[in-house]
Amino acid sequence: EMVVDDSISLLESDRKSYASNCTKEALKIVDIGCATGYTLLRLFDRGFRNVHGVDISVPMLKTAEDKIRIAGCGQSVNLHLSRDPTSLPKSLGDDLDAVFVNWTLQFVPAKDSRKRFLCNISKQMKDGALLVLTEKTIQDSLTKDAYYGFKKRNGVTDKEIKVKEAQLRGVLEPFSLDWYLTALSECGFVQVSLFRARFGFATFLARREAKVIVEDSITPMMRSDGKFATWMNVSKSAKEVFYQTMEQDAPFAMLAWGESTNATWTGGSETGSIYGFVYNGPTAITFGSNETSFTLRKDMYFACTGQVIIQGGCGVIFSVENHRAMFALGGP
Repeated sequence: EMVVDDSISLLESDRKSYASNCTKEALKIVDIGCATGYTLLRLFDRGFRNVHGVDISVPMLKTAEDKIRIAGCGQSVNLHLSRDPTSLPKSLGDDLDAVFVNWTLQFVPAKDSRKRFLCNISKQMKDGALLVLTEKTIQDSLTKDAYYGFKKRNGVTDKEIKVKEAQLRGVLEPFSLDWYLTALSECGFVQVSLFRARFGFATFLARREAKVIVEDSITPMMRSDGKFATWMNVSKSAKEVFYQTMEQDAPFAMLAWGESTNATWTGGSETGSIYGFVYNGPTAITFGSNETSFTLRKDMYFACTGQVIIQGGCGVIFSVENHRAMFALGGP
């Protein structure tokens, strides 16, 4: 109960900084592994009105549904059945403001599956959204002895401890703290920290990394000589958007042209290809040495190899080396 209530208090504080333009009632919160609905009802009691619960168990969701109906909060709390233990239902959308995953991932035993689940959660969260993740981690002998001592002081017998441990073997698989820190980072989370920990049970906080272009950057910038120029206003958090070299086997460059441009652009080698999109036309495009020309309208695209001459309109080009494209024109 303390973990849940502390997590909700943390979310209330976080809302003021992360989602200051979003009311408490509108903040979209998901509890993954909601079971019979305890966390969902606590969120409702604290004033949140866009609450969603996910579980893979039909009986658990049925019990949660009954509790929600009795509490009279059916219009504010929504339940979703998950049919895949490593992904979220599409009915949740991809605009989650906060996600609670408490004592749930630990029941996905394979490391690759657990990491895939984390990555899939990340994909459905907004940029900057908050993740609260509580898991049982690997306990050394001292930590395990302290934990068992705590249970005994609360009335649990040695026999009950041994039976429970045997029942969970192969079902609940704890991983190390290092594994979680690495997996969260690789799945697109930043600002990872340890919020609370006791007897090897750890609550992590993490922020879904922002990978967007700032609004100003969608305007193509031109050099004074009228040639192609890269987008100049890419935000630091969107550094992945522009690479001169993506991989050794397929380096690429992203470039843009603007209005009233008459520029020649040639691929880096005979094995390179050019893919282009006309953001606003008309744009006159001449392909190759035979000077085959076409006029492209707004929202049309093209693909080719070799030289291209472009005049008018504005748009974007991707040049990919060590790759040969099939000539194509298309669009509305």
